[in-house]
Amino acid sequence: MTTGRQRVPDQPLATPGEPVGPPPTRHRRRGRRSHGGNTRAEILNAGRHEFAALGYRGASLRTIAARADVDPHLIAHYFGSKMQLFLAIAAPPFEPEIVLDQLYAAGQPGLGRRLAELVASLSTAAAGREP
Repeated sequence: MTTGRQRVPDQPLATPGEPVGPPPTRHRRRGRRSHGGNTRAEILNAGRHEFAALGYRGASLRTIAARADVDPHLIAHYFGSKMQLFLAIAAPPFEPEIVLDQLYAAGQPGLGRRLAELVASLSTAAAGREP
């Protein structure tokens, strides 16, 4: 009785414990990177580019990791999640609740001027930070 399966002569059968399929084209080592770069900063930079180009929904941890040339697990190690990475990139350099309370505490008159002063102070403070 036949099973209906035929062995393809060009492809040997895999033995238990052997990987099936072609060998991986690129192998990433685990652990620290050999070139001694700042991995966290490289992930932030790659994330900044991916989020700017594709938006939050379009960017993936795999594409960010590929751009930074790191294993995707390192993003989880440094940031915890995609949302935490995004917040680390997009977070304002101040506590919004505190600043907004201070803006509104003086009342409606002069609110526009205080808001403009806040924006101006942020632009000068941002000169010393990464964009």
